[in-house]
Amino acid sequence: MSKNPLLLPKGVTINPSSVSPDQLAKMAWEIMEPEYNLKLDSMVDRFEQARANGKGSDDYKEVAVAAVEGRIDTLLVEADRIIAVRVTNPVTGNIQKKDLSNPKVDDLLDDLGELVLKMGGQVMVLPTVKMPSETGLAAIFRY
Repeated sequence: MSKNPLLLPKGVTINPSSVSPDQLAKMAWEIMEPEYNLKLDSMVDRFEQARANGKGSDDYKEVAVAAVEGRIDTLLVEADRIIAVRVTNPVTGNIQKKDLSNPKVDDLLDDLGELVLKMGGQVMVLPTVKMPSETGLAAIFRY
């Protein structure tokens, strides 16, 4: 028994060494998947509410400016999505389309994710089917 409040009520109740690592991962995912989906749905709902209140956006130009200003609380990015744009001015948030074949150039989602984390925000990667926008990103602003 544990008094750890971060543990889920349900858990894998067998000796982990009695099953293969793949089987253990499958059993753990069966327990975690509903919690994971609830968290993703909650984030999507928060974004939709924030956008309705003018405190959220999926316009990457607006999100880039908010990121350099430190106004993003949570950034949702689409998994496996690449946007061939780069933040070229870390002060104003100016962006430009860039050639991703240049090894010094990251995509926009990577640049914004790094900025948001640096400014104390949270970044979540969502599967395409859960993403609340078509642009590949969605931001919930602090103010």
